[in-house]
Amino acid sequence: MPADPLTPEYENAIRERAQAATPGPWEQYLEYGDDFYAFLGGSHLRGVGNLNFGDGEDAAADRAFTLHARTDVPALLAELDRVRAELANAIEHRDHWHAELMCADARIAELGHLTRHGDDTGRRYRLNTPKDNA
Repeated sequence: MPADPLTPEYENAIRERAQAATPGPWEQYLEYGDDFYAFLGGSHLRGVGNLNFGDGEDAAADRAFTLHARTDVPALLAELDRVRAELANAIEHRDHWHAELMCADARIAELGHLTRHGDDTGRRYRLNTPKDNA
């Protein structure tokens, strides 16, 4: 896994490869041999080709990874798009509430000034406290 963030260029290259590849899912097509895989869901066979994963200890995992990549990569890209949209929405809400907080802070400061110094007419204001209501 790369340690660096996903650059827009790298992401676009991934998207282009995913869009250009044979549709999925890819399945084994025994009529052409044990190692032939294709997309079987269309009106005609769309071959991916011979994929020999060998007999090593990683062969089953490599086979599963390769065959599922065709559907996994688009799913991950769609989730990336969804999470980015959710983040943009959260940032928009954060910015809105930050502005509201700044307005509230300014009003609190204004009210504090009025209670300490009064307004332009010299009238001073008093804020009720829970102690005043007892």
